[in-house]
Amino acid sequence: MHKVGKGLLPFGIMAIALACASCTTPSVKTLRVMGQPVEIETPDAHALTSATLVVRFLEGFATADSAALSAVVSNDFTWHLHTRQGDHRGRTVTGVGAMSDILKERRLKWRNVRYTDVRLIASGDRVFQTYRVTGTDLESGPFDSTGVDLYEIRNGKIALKDSYWKQ
Repeated sequence: MHKVGKGLLPFGIMAIALACASCTTPSVKTLRVMGQPVEIETPDAHALTSATLVVRFLEGFATADSAALSAVVSNDFTWHLHTRQGDHRGRTVTGVGAMSDILKERRLKWRNVRYTDVRLIASGDRVFQTYRVTGTDLESGPFDSTGVDLYEIRNGKIALKDSYWKQ
């Protein structure tokens, strides 16, 4: 037993405490996407590469730039959207063309859209994005949601964007 302060600390707990003290702390960086700060938390260089790929995706997504999106997504890219009118499973599209169609639909139906509090948390080939999105849907009115997107990366390209919104 080792003495700690006024009490006793078993050796096993002391070993755990020392091991945890030597753990590496995730790196946190802030980049800008379309002028907005995006906080990125990564434990290592591989995860940072994944997060940087998602940042490039977000730039193309925000501007609906098909060429930029094609450069970062796989040929079989799948996007599970957060909702679909009358379908609790959501809407699923595959490929840059289908994603671009959704973005065009949104530009016609949505006004004053703003993404804030964007944060990326990367681990290996998975990146989680959290955010708040506000705006007005011309059909259903104002919206204010928090969202989580899961991105999966395969062979250096984004293969999946799985979106969840709290409404």
